[in-house]
Amino acid sequence: EVVTWYGGTTQASVRRALAHCGGWLPGRLPFATLDRRVEYLRRLSDEEGTHLKVGVIPLVYLADSRKEVAAKVDVYALAHSSEGSQYWVTPSSGEFESIDDLDGGLIAGSPDDLVEAIEGFARRGVDEVVLDCRLQFDRYEEIIQVLGTTVLRKVRPQE
Repeated sequence: EVVTWYGGTTQASVRRALAHCGGWLPGRLPFATLDRRVEYLRRLSDEEGTHLKVGVIPLVYLADSRKEVAAKVDVYALAHSSEGSQYWVTPSSGEFESIDDLDGGLIAGSPDDLVEAIEGFARRGVDEVVLDCRLQFDRYEEIIQVLGTTVLRKVRPQE
């Protein structure tokens, strides 16, 4: 099945995807914002009697632990690097302060942590997950290897 995708992270992007495409594919969105957007998309889809596929493109940061990631990632920069981030649901503190605040937009930690995050997308009804490995471009081949041999095998049953 060929799906035309519309990107963007705002409610307007959801409406455009619904009007013109078969799927909505935001870049990185924290789970709190993704949940709101998917709820909005489903409500509009139900009103129009249509179904739109949902995809995501989270950033990936592979490390031995989430604690290691927290020491290396600039949370403020990631939280403000998207043009649409001004429309994200902010944490109760009012500011993105930790990698936990970015969960969903950033999947980070050990291979098991990545599996857990990817399963979080599945629980939300996300149809496609595109993993963005650019945060560790210097380790790109190693990360792809770990994703292919460890992470994805745990997420997707062997065929």
